[in-house]
Amino acid sequence: MKTFPLLVRLTTLQGELSSQIDIEKNPVKKQELQKKYDYLLDKSDLFAAPDIDPSELEDILNTVSPDFEIESLDSLKAETIPGQPWLINDFIPADGFVLLAGEEATGKSFLTLSLAQSITTGEKWLDHFEVTIQTKVLFIDMENGRRRLQDRLRGLSMSGENIYRIKFPHLFYLSEKDKLSPFAESVAFFVKEKEIGLIVVDSLVDVMEGNENVAGDVQAFFNKFRLMFPQSAILILHHEGKPGMVARTAAQKTRGSTNIQGQMSASFSVSRIPKTVNELKFEQTKARDSAKMKPFKINLVSNADPLNLQKTLVTKLMYAGEIEEKELKKVAAVEIINELLPYQYEDIVLTKKDIEIACEGISEETIRNAIESMRIAGVLGSCKFEGGGNAHRYYKPSMEPSRRPYNDD
Repeated sequence: MKTFPLLVRLTTLQGELSSQIDIEKNPVKKQELQKKYDYLLDKSDLFAAPDIDPSELEDILNTVSPDFEIESLDSLKAETIPGQPWLINDFIPADGFVLLAGEEATGKSFLTLSLAQSITTGEKWLDHFEVTIQTKVLFIDMENGRRRLQDRLRGLSMSGENIYRIKFPHLFYLSEKDKLSPFAESVAFFVKEKEIGLIVVDSLVDVMEGNENVAGDVQAFFNKFRLMFPQSAILILHHEGKPGMVARTAAQKTRGSTNIQGQMSASFSVSRIPKTVNELKFEQTKARDSAKMKPFKINLVSNADPLNLQKTLVTKLMYAGEIEEKELKKVAAVEIINELLPYQYEDIVLTKKDIEIACEGISEETIRNAIESMRIAGVLGSCKFEGGGNAHRYYKPSMEPSRRPYNDD
């Protein structure tokens, strides 16, 4: 019978779809099989095509993807498509990828815990941003051990009935023979079963396989996460790269391939505000489906740990208002100078000209104010060298130049 290959494949797929193993343990595979079955069923008119040779039919089934469809721009324009849903309006979309990048010890983990608390309870995030959709949250956290996380939960007085974490994240692995691993399949099934709407990955480099600097490896990671969590938002924590000799935007500081930023619906950068111990700058670096929000401050409130008075715990995160443009420029100048300082060794010191070139687009007055604030804070040294005229030289206090300045001020 000329249509035998199609009948065999339909019967085989139907058997696999009815398997309890697929239903209970392989939801992602089941989804793929269902697509193939629906596609073949839709081609049932081939049963009545007597002129098709079995080998031709097999070629058709093997070369045409069940996901392949073409549409005209007119049909797309005429379609009624719902607006972008948000977990937090114009901030965290209800699907797709979101990046939170920053240096170590800039409060990224605290921010995600407070986000999870708000999204699961419906309370305003930072007592300021409205939660649009409440949902459950899952953490894939390879950065924070159970003891550290327990302390943070105590400090923030968090209740986590609808917040989950993988108990032994070090056992998580994404792939096995170019397919999702059984562990990854289990996570995908749990997310679907519990109707979890937000996945938090801490951090990208700990979870992805391959090299974060290679676009193909990055693409493979994101493709697998899309397959695992097709209807969830995925918030990924990532580290910034090492400082350079030129000024960089917050987005340019993101470590790894530019494909990382390319995958994001929204991206944010967090950094500590100089001269403070508890203030963070939160800045949006990419907004695909909304206008960029203005940078704002977040205060970390700390109190003594009642179980150990020698320690303090972060007990609250508070919105502290938008950062004014003038202040933002000054903060940017301080960040740029801090990036230049690691390149100062022995007698190699920074001149004002070096700083002005790196701070292109920032006024001289703002640069002077930034330098002065850093000197007062003790994080920038200033001197004049003998024979160097009246020009100041700047250096990191811990790396004071070996040549004795004649006027240290």
